Amino acid sequence: MKFNTLLALSMLAVVYCSAQQKTAQPTTAAPAPTTAEEYNFVTKGFRIQTEGGLDAKKGYHFNELFEKQFGNYNFTAKTLVREQKTEIAAILIIINSKISQKDYYVCIPYDNPELLQRYWTELSNWEKPLLLAYTQIVTIYLGAYAVINRDIEKKTK
Repeated sequence: MKFNTLLALSMLAVVYCSAQQKTAQPTTAAPAPTTAEEYNFVTKGFRIQTEGGLDAKKGYHFNELFEKQFGNYNFTAKTLVREQKTEIAAILIIINSKISQKDYYVCIPYDNPELLQRYWTELSNWEKPLLLAYTQIVTIYLGAYAVINRDIEKKTK
């Protein structure tokens, strides 16, 4: 029961943060729906690109959001930005587990129900300690990031 509650909290945090992010980027256009190609790049291609020393994906760049150590996990968050329209395409969360020494590459997609379902399915397969740490990081940092940027945008109007 507690595991299902954690998963539900994580899903709620992502939906809230995604909704907030639509107006929270003062330097870029509002996010447009994440494509399947972008989702696959964030979850698989980015690792191949960085480990292989390959060039960045054409037409995109990453902006750093935060790096944080929480319990036995290190979290790095980045936004994937479409360069032509300066739109945010997705959020990449890289998790390094000190327990398993495994890296996780997670994509938080925008406004795409099919990809959100893939994301939630992936989360539901995680072990409880990882899901708990992830839920706390997403809730604290992405929620705060969205609110702070929303407030900055209000002041600049």
